Amino acid sequence: MDTNLKTTEKQQGKIDVLLNLNRANASLHENRVQVIDEGPSLTDNIQSLYELYANYFRQYMSFYPGDPDIRILPMDSVDVKSTVHNQTLQHLRAKRYNVNDKSPVSQTTPYRQLIELYSKDLYSEHAD
Repeated sequence: MDTNLKTTEKQQGKIDVLLNLNRANASLHENRVQVIDEGPSLTDNIQSLYELYANYFRQYMSFYPGDPDIRILPMDSVDVKSTVHNQTLQHLRAKRYNVNDKSPVSQTTPYRQLIELYSKDLYSEHAD
């Protein structure tokens, strides 16, 4: 019974991380809307999005056994032929499929743009 409780707490913790990620992503977009005329566009802040996702990924992975020292490579090191790029592309396509979004995403879409597209999609779903 104690094991089930721990499992339930872990599941809730992971859900909380994902909900907090969604809120943080929305906050970035809402802040961008408020200062659109005063500062750089969201495109100029993709590095901030990447760091946001990396931090929440670390939090999510903390619910699994293993070393908590998870290092994320620089965003620009991800090539369109890499496994990371392919998995990100497939994740974005699957997410869009689940919400009946038929917008195509090319295999050659740069990783930086995939991050931006994912963030915008997540935000538009948050706003619904």
